[in-house]
Amino acid sequence: MSSRFISFLSAVALLGTAAVLALFVLRDHWPPDLGAVYFGASAYAAGEWQSVYAAPSVFFGALIEDPYWLALAQDQGLEGAPLVSFVYPPLIAAAIAPLTKTVSAVQFIEIGLAVELACLCAAVLLARSVAGGRLPAAIWVVASLVIGLPTVALQNALFHAQPQIIVVAIVLLAFVLYRQGMDTTAGLGLALAGTIKLAPLFLGIVFLADRRWRAASATAIGSIALAVAGLAISGRALQIEFVEQLGRASELHLLSPLGYSVAGLLTALWGNLAGTPVELVNEKSFGRIASVPWITALSYVLLLAGSALILARTRTLPFPDALPLRLLGIWCLLTVLGPLGWAHYALGPVLMLPAVLGFLPRRQALLLLIPAVAGLSMPPILLVIWLATGISLGSVAAILSLLILPVALMVGRVPNRTGTDST
Repeated sequence: MSSRFISFLSAVALLGTAAVLALFVLRDHWPPDLGAVYFGASAYAAGEWQSVYAAPSVFFGALIEDPYWLALAQDQGLEGAPLVSFVYPPLIAAAIAPLTKTVSAVQFIEIGLAVELACLCAAVLLARSVAGGRLPAAIWVVASLVIGLPTVALQNALFHAQPQIIVVAIVLLAFVLYRQGMDTTAGLGLALAGTIKLAPLFLGIVFLADRRWRAASATAIGSIALAVAGLAISGRALQIEFVEQLGRASELHLLSPLGYSVAGLLTALWGNLAGTPVELVNEKSFGRIASVPWITALSYVLLLAGSALILARTRTLPFPDALPLRLLGIWCLLTVLGPLGWAHYALGPVLMLPAVLGFLPRRQALLLLIPAVAGLSMPPILLVIWLATGISLGSVAAILSLLILPVALMVGRVPNRTGTDST
């Protein structure tokens, strides 16, 4: 039995143990984000179209009071459980709807959490494959656990049973297939991830930069085909409701320690300069502020410009070396400069962070990783919140941490080291 195979088995055993422990810890917890999928799909299954996209008037920071949702919660023995909005395409509601007729909300959560933990374990190994297997599997998994477990991104994703976990696994699978030259399948995979949540479609910019037109075309065609399928299955009215739901979500920023949005903090800063002050430090640790279109547009321009610069700086690298660096850097930018910018969106970059250990000498890698991980981890965030109750310092620390690697790729010396894949 080879050492590589033993390393892989050890990695699987470590991940399996971590997943079982997580399942045990979370088994009696009601995760509102995954719960929203059950309630939205249940409304779809019951033909209560007006309740699929139920939302509170302020959208963020309040719970749903829709009569159907409240009645369903009471019927399921979940009266008083936090209910948050369903913000996914109607096709997702249609796909989940039959399951809601056969299992209870609690059973759905148990199934969903098990699926998400399996996807999370797979995502760790997929991230290693995207990075080219530069580290033995067992070492990669240990590094992933040491780096990932303390982060707000991972803890928040698990606490809410966020479907983002599944999205991240699909994105990483798409780029593993892309690395292996399976461009059409890779593009379709990214299209599927973009159907669940729109933001991952931006990562297709890597396909365009590489001039891999088959992957780019498959992403575009797959996205259109899934949108048409959603329209055919659920009808025009729910599609409009979905777009309106996205509009409601983008009208406000919820300033919170869990908000990693540059646009949100810039909007708050602009409000203070323009004479409409926003409390960045308050006893509630969050605040709401209306989004400003030009600041949102500026955030997207910075995202595009930063991504283009990363792509340009890595263009001379061999494809196996450029791919993980590009994906990591652009994914970090997308987290803080893309829509909403919740902490759990940083899960993808967090899972890719061990790649730095495979590209740089240990000292240089640690000089990048230690501050990045520190600003994303729960203990330092709790410390800064304790020092200044509120949202500003925690958000700024996380945002700066996510910008360390993209900025290093933009202005630093890009590593030029070719490695070989390993099992």
